[in-house]
Amino acid sequence: MNNTGPVKTNLFISKSLRDCINIISTTCDKWKLAIGVSNNEIIELSMYIVTESGFLEDVRRYAETDPAAHESMDYVYKTNGCQAIMYYRIAHAVLQWNAIQSSDLRIELASYLHEESKRITGIDINPSAVIKSGFVIDHGAGVKIGVSDYEGVVIGETARIGENVTILNGVVLGAAVVNKGPVQNPRHPQVGNEVTICADAKILGGIKIGDNVLIGPGCRITQDIPSGYSVILSNQIQLIKNGSQGLVQVDAIAIDNTNLVVYGDQIEDCNISAVDDHYEVCPNVDVDIVNRYPYKILFSLTVSRLEASKFKIVHICVEKNGHKIFINAPVIRRYLNKLIG
Repeated sequence: MNNTGPVKTNLFISKSLRDCINIISTTCDKWKLAIGVSNNEIIELSMYIVTESGFLEDVRRYAETDPAAHESMDYVYKTNGCQAIMYYRIAHAVLQWNAIQSSDLRIELASYLHEESKRITGIDINPSAVIKSGFVIDHGAGVKIGVSDYEGVVIGETARIGENVTILNGVVLGAAVVNKGPVQNPRHPQVGNEVTICADAKILGGIKIGDNVLIGPGCRITQDIPSGYSVILSNQIQLIKNGSQGLVQVDAIAIDNTNLVVYGDQIEDCNISAVDDHYEVCPNVDVDIVNRYPYKILFSLTVSRLEASKFKIVHICVEKNGHKIFINAPVIRRYLNKLIG
């Protein structure tokens, strides 16, 4: 049975509209703003939030894509993730609410709604963040999008999130460092459309995540990820793949005396290269193949201290028939440090 049809949708709009009006009215009363804001203006803002800000599409997508929701918008509406998104949509709209002429009052009102959302849901979404429609927070506990250590979702002020993005539990989208000088903008990740970020992944800094990207559980991302790639954590190494169907499987990377060793399946005839944080081959860095086996390749790198610093080697690329896997692991950094002294 489909519970997201026209009748159910209209009932949901009526219910969420009432709740939205109540939240705004109660907040205005507490902040003594009701005198300057009419009921019609509150209703008008509430209608915009529910039907035009993206909130309806947030809930509809959650209901249609999460099997546990059984396509029920009423079920989804009761979740912490959905309630937090509603509070964010309200607070974000309040920041541009012309009914309140003072920008300082709009900021104070939005900040109050922001704090209420954290208190009620444990999820922290800065009102200034920009989040497009179809946004889903599934199992919001432990998700952090921002710099806070708050135990819940934290979405920072400069975060930008595209359409149809799903975030699972334990995710961090935060700043890479605490700013001590001039404010950097953006400080938080810029996430594209149709992105899924799985449990316990950490995405740090003002980096860009392209469209149709999958970030697997437990990954730590500190550089841009191109559109169409997936990132998975495999045996303590992080793999970034341009396609879900691989012709080669990489299982581990290790140091063997003065060589690096990549282990995997069908790996014997793969090409090996060193690439930078833009996934471009580092020039003037030689990869010397020492030996090849069906399950591993031994190789060494020839690189000067200057070249290592200049080209910022961060990945080893394993390629076969146009299919590439980029390996990012602490062992690569240890190898380079040992190599250049």
